[in-house]
Amino acid sequence: MWKGESHGRHPVSKATAIAKICRNGRQQFQLVLAGAVLGALSIFVLLRTRQDSAWKKEQREAQVCQNNQENLRDFAEIAYNKLGLPLILVEPKLLELLWSLETTRDEHVRNRTLQFGHPEVAVQDGEKVLTWSHHEAGSDKVVKSIVDYSLPLTVFGYSELICKQWRTSFALFYKDGLALKNGTVIPKLSWQLADLADEMKAAGFSVALFEGEDPRLTNAAVGINMHSADPLLHHMRFFRGKHNIYITVMYERVEKDHYWHSALTTNNGSKSPVHFGAHAGSWKRFKSRQVQLDFGLNMLVPEDVAQFLYDFEGSRYIECNMARAAHFFKAHPPPDQASADEAAFVANASRVMQLGRSALDELKIPFWISSGTCLGWFRQCSTIPHSKDVDFGIFTRDHSEHIVMHMLMRGFKLKHRFGTVNDSLELSFTLDDVKLDFFFFYDEDTHMWNGGTQARTGKKFKYFFPKFSLCWTEFAGLRVRVPCQTQSYIEANYGLTWDEPVKEWNWKASPPNVRPNGKWDESEWSKVIQVY
Repeated sequence: MWKGESHGRHPVSKATAIAKICRNGRQQFQLVLAGAVLGALSIFVLLRTRQDSAWKKEQREAQVCQNNQENLRDFAEIAYNKLGLPLILVEPKLLELLWSLETTRDEHVRNRTLQFGHPEVAVQDGEKVLTWSHHEAGSDKVVKSIVDYSLPLTVFGYSELICKQWRTSFALFYKDGLALKNGTVIPKLSWQLADLADEMKAAGFSVALFEGEDPRLTNAAVGINMHSADPLLHHMRFFRGKHNIYITVMYERVEKDHYWHSALTTNNGSKSPVHFGAHAGSWKRFKSRQVQLDFGLNMLVPEDVAQFLYDFEGSRYIECNMARAAHFFKAHPPPDQASADEAAFVANASRVMQLGRSALDELKIPFWISSGTCLGWFRQCSTIPHSKDVDFGIFTRDHSEHIVMHMLMRGFKLKHRFGTVNDSLELSFTLDDVKLDFFFFYDEDTHMWNGGTQARTGKKFKYFFPKFSLCWTEFAGLRVRVPCQTQSYIEANYGLTWDEPVKEWNWKASPPNVRPNGKWDESEWSKVIQVY
């Protein structure tokens, strides 16, 4: 009985087990299917989200582009058309684009001219274009060749560039001219800039003004017409949305057409928000011309863009430290009246520097004041009265065989020529009882040096300096260069006691950076030791 019942129940248990297995299989399949559907749905949602995100990003970027262009249009309408301000676009990235475009275009025009001769200017669809006349191949028929050469040049690509730019920089050469406003005589540009700030505020821009001291007053510059001792307006910032428009105001200094601007610094000392104006700069006034941006906006740019970009790299300016000079004169008071010889030397040294600079500038040779002349600038902001000469430094890479001729044309006499371009080159001239030395510097991997030669013995000497770059400054009423790293330059040449006046100086032994450098072979003396 029990066996039969047990045997009878066995088939029922097997069927149940099979049904259970099938039921579990369906559930697992449903779970897998549901997972697959959810996965596909998730992927779809992710892709759609990414598409929406990309579309929204494109929309945002397009809106930024539109806003930036509108900002510049509104700014140009106010600054150029309404107020007549001669603001010059100085944003380096745009000018690099413009230079590249013009270089390519000019090469194209040059090739056409070599092939077909000089072009003629024609007007097509209201635009000036260049045309070349040439004969059709195999016939006498004259064909006009037209190149896309619009005047003013259209700068293509800026609309795309400005989408990625959060700033645009302008410069303004500020030279006071008096005007009458509300019954008061004031500098014309002062009220024009005040009007610009008001107009930009009315157009929805936020306005920030950056003011500071006037270094022309601090340095007691001669020949500048000062109207007040009020803080000087250095920079202006206009911003609406995410786009910033900066104006750097450039002021005339002691020499005609020499302009200076201050550095735009932040309150927290972080990196300057601009390229042009990141540091104080010195410029000769440059001319401007009009170009048209590809979204239909006319603006002024430097006339010679390539020269501007070159000058921009070397425009850094440093002021002479008047506080240090005052400290020096307090510790070492000058006599109530300089001797006749010292007074004559100071007066003549300025003229010698001016004429020497004129010769080198004409040859486009950069130089800097060196040795005792540089010490006088750094220590006391003036020529050392008991000095006996003026010293210029020149890199050998900038040497020219025309230097002597250009100096002789200005009344100098050649006193001596030592060394060669490859070793210890030195030129010395005289004018008005003042000696002007040109020391040529050799740029090595880890240091720089200039050489010296003793004419009587042929011995050579080397003067070692740490690496340095060049900055502009003012000295003796002139715009000249000095090593930017002036203190390390001075300490190399004069040691840590450079602030103590020394009247006796041995050029072969006194400088801490001098080292013997062998001797010229006597067979070379006629070439490397020339005394006149």
